[in-house]
Amino acid sequence: MNLLIPVLICTASALVSSLLVYFLVFPRVPGFALGKHKVIGGLLFVPLQGITTAIGFGAALYAATLTSVITALGGGVAAVPIIFIVVIGGTAVIFFAANFILIYLYKTLGIFEISAKFAIPLGVCALMGAQLIGCIISVVCCFKMFAPDNTYSFIDKTGKVVIDKKFSYAKAFKNGKAKVTLISQSADADKYIDHKGNVVEAPNEPEPEIHYKVDDDPSLYEGEGPWSTGHGSINTNGLEMLPFSEGLAAARAAGKNPHWGFVDTNYQFQIPSSKFVDVRHFSEGLAPVCIADESPEHKRWWGYIDKTGKMVIEPKFHSAMCFSEGLAKVAIIDPKNTDKVVVGFIDKNGNFVIQPQYAEAFSFSEGVAAVRK
Repeated sequence: MNLLIPVLICTASALVSSLLVYFLVFPRVPGFALGKHKVIGGLLFVPLQGITTAIGFGAALYAATLTSVITALGGGVAAVPIIFIVVIGGTAVIFFAANFILIYLYKTLGIFEISAKFAIPLGVCALMGAQLIGCIISVVCCFKMFAPDNTYSFIDKTGKVVIDKKFSYAKAFKNGKAKVTLISQSADADKYIDHKGNVVEAPNEPEPEIHYKVDDDPSLYEGEGPWSTGHGSINTNGLEMLPFSEGLAAARAAGKNPHWGFVDTNYQFQIPSSKFVDVRHFSEGLAPVCIADESPEHKRWWGYIDKTGKMVIEPKFHSAMCFSEGLAKVAIIDPKNTDKVVVGFIDKNGNFVIQPQYAEAFSFSEGVAAVRK
């Protein structure tokens, strides 16, 4: 279906441009005249010319793709100017040759009456101009329909968009304000908005920093995606560990054990470091943990444990973040495209409350979450 839409757009734009050139352009080309039966001629000309345009444009795009593939196989990357030249040059050559043949065919069929030799090159130029317009329309329409929307908006816990200002970047709300980058401004022109999307003054409190202490905010140590711990961990009492959260801290024997567990405030393991290859901190009674399966690739899957170490949400996610306001951000392999992941939000039963559909998202804070499709 995704391929059918661009084909239909290309064909429709080619038909419209051919219709316009037939009735508006050709009657004004010196040495050209429409045949006696203009309507019948148009019914023959427009479909044939439209299909030729669509095929020619498709062949040029295929040539451009082939150029990129061949260059990549050779160990390089095809430069944009090279691809552009291939597309334009290939399209021009295909259209020029096809239009010369078609004009003679149109003349034979009586669609056109040609009274001067120079009229044929002029007719070819007119047809190529119409085809160029059709190709431009196709590219613009397809780009707008299929280009990824790399802007952020804010959703509530039902998945409804509540702030739709299309920010180029956005972070979670804190104390009624969220840091965003307005799409019309440069990346370093950050602003703050309130829950209505209005720009407000920046907060007085500074951004939180990691101080490498066991009483730090544990969330500051976590990376996004399928990996989390091990970044800025603290060595204490012979343990490599992260800050405490809800009375427990992720830890493992420094330099010895590749697996993570959780220790109490006496640095005793309450959840042994036996099988978790990665973990995040406890939040709302649950902690995301990662295990490696027994496949040759040792694929990693994230699930959730409670404070007894019991797995309460089975490991089935590509990545998983801590619970916040009753929901947790998780990522799964996109069923429609196994080369990418999509993000959604689950409840504490592991059920999706907001279906995975986002390329990126932040955890919920103050009732909303920043997301990007």
